[in-house]
Amino acid sequence: MFDCGASAFATSVISVFLPSHLTNITKAAADPNGFVHLFGLSIRAGSFFPYIISISVLLQIIILPIIGAIADYKNGKVVRLAIFGYIGSFSTIAMYFVDGKAYLLGGLLFIIANLSFGIAVVFYNSLLPIIAKHDERDSVSTIGWGIGYFAGGILLLIQLFLANYMSDNYFTNSQINRICLALSGIWWAFWITLTVIFLKVPDIVPKKLTNRNYVYSGFHDLKKTLRRLKNYPHTFLFLLAFFFYSDGIQTITNVAAQFGQEELKLSVIVLIKAILIVQFVGFFGALVFNSISKFIGAKRTILVTLYLFSLALIWSYGFLNGESGFYALSIFFGLIIVASQALSRSAFSSMIPKGSEAEYFGIYEISERGSSWLGPLCFGIGLQLTGSYRIAILSLIVFFIIGIALLTKVKFSKAIEEGKSQLNVMI
Repeated sequence: MFDCGASAFATSVISVFLPSHLTNITKAAADPNGFVHLFGLSIRAGSFFPYIISISVLLQIIILPIIGAIADYKNGKVVRLAIFGYIGSFSTIAMYFVDGKAYLLGGLLFIIANLSFGIAVVFYNSLLPIIAKHDERDSVSTIGWGIGYFAGGILLLIQLFLANYMSDNYFTNSQINRICLALSGIWWAFWITLTVIFLKVPDIVPKKLTNRNYVYSGFHDLKKTLRRLKNYPHTFLFLLAFFFYSDGIQTITNVAAQFGQEELKLSVIVLIKAILIVQFVGFFGALVFNSISKFIGAKRTILVTLYLFSLALIWSYGFLNGESGFYALSIFFGLIIVASQALSRSAFSSMIPKGSEAEYFGIYEISERGSSWLGPLCFGIGLQLTGSYRIAILSLIVFFIIGIALLTKVKFSKAIEEGKSQLNVMI
């Protein structure tokens, strides 16, 4: 249920409506050369949104591991998930007021929403080892993620009909974007409420405080966790590989709509349809690759998806043109994107000791979010220097190359043994 709402933020907000809307708002505030000026810096209007993503993720790097470490000292993960989810959803609703030249307001609201989203996901992911047995986690993770994509697709379908209606009745693109952004926040808040009502998680024995200060204990455990990771090379190597390839995946989803609008000159209606394809195909892709992983294993399945992502970037740089090509690429991404993310999450859940779920998933989120400022920054700088969206999108292939190289060296069975040995040491 939480994924059904959170997917709306990840797709409708980040992947569809906000990139184009915030870019247009920034262009309206730009000088004749297409630059806005902040704190003495000249920023190309098209680079503002990628830079804002980088800032929000840098804040997540600082906060998420501490949140994860503190979370294991108390029960009530669902309540904390809901608190930060509501902050994110209400910030999204407030994006309705981003209009005219208010690009700074739009950037601020996105930073708050994305930071809250990241914190909520730490609590969300930490529930997986609690509600699913070891041999169930691949299926629970992939099918759950797929259902979230499917529900996000339902919202996009509603927004598509709404956008078509508003377009036929002479609403401006700004009005369409703002209404759809607010609807995304309402949708997210609705599913958070259902999660709180229906999800009953059994209490587990929380860790004992290092002292009476939760923050100090959180920092203390984070330091121990980071130090301990060096002694478990395969778990650490997996996180390092994930650090790179997840950045490529996240950045593609974040800038795809901007690429479509600015480079391919596609309308907002076409962008909605394309992301809608990703949502529905993603559900079936999750089922397909979940079955494949049972035959060839999670590691090989993830590697297959990473090779396919790399091929897609090359195609986007040299051959992608027009609506039909963008739709075809959406089908391709939909088949692989859920599998790569969900199988990575379930694989990591098998590598961590029981009772430290939120702490370790805080580190996991840093691997996922911690690099996610590099991809948008790389994309933004490439665009800033060359003015070419194609060069900017091709630059992301380096993250997949590094991720593949590192992941091939990881032995999942060894990493799982390392997780069990950590548990024994803690006991």
